[in-house]
Amino acid sequence: MQDPIIHNNAIYNKSLESYPNDYRGVKWENAESQFIRFKILCEISPLLFTTSVLDVGCGLGHLVDYLMSQNFKGSYKGIDICNKMIELAKKRHPQLPFEHNHIENIAEKSVDYILASGIFAFVDFTQLQLIIQLLYAKASKGVAFNCLSPYILENKKELELFYPSPSEVFDLCKRLTPYVTLRHDYLENDYTIFLYKNL
Repeated sequence: MQDPIIHNNAIYNKSLESYPNDYRGVKWENAESQFIRFKILCEISPLLFTTSVLDVGCGLGHLVDYLMSQNFKGSYKGIDICNKMIELAKKRHPQLPFEHNHIENIAEKSVDYILASGIFAFVDFTQLQLIIQLLYAKASKGVAFNCLSPYILENKKELELFYPSPSEVFDLCKRLTPYVTLRHDYLENDYTIFLYKNL
């Protein structure tokens, strides 16, 4: 597979040409499912809204909209490998820190929780494994990320998208920490995993 940064930039730069502000620019099917994914990610901890949060693959900054709707009192930072996303996120939320950056450049344990929505749609399993390891290393308390689920009808799958097995991803995460939660109870085509440093 080609370099994931080049691949992702090519995909998202094209979608942003047509949809520079809403869920279609970040290639979600609708605003409702995007909102549900954010809600589930933030359920990693009841304390999340008063801690430091790093939004990896922040896109247009839509997670910020959800956090604000929940009276978020913590500190937020968003990073994305797509420079155009960061430009547009800064326009939407000029008061917040958005960076064109990769998770590998973030200092270890520099943030309480890392949230990542939709970052594994256009990768392969090797890349997913590497990124999960990086996410876990950079968080001091926990990581929440989602993936597209293969447990949907074959005719609903899109060829370009990656649908990793929940059990395989769960097993991968259990090698990093004994404290792992798998959620597959909110959308038919999506699941979320929480990794904790401790309980």
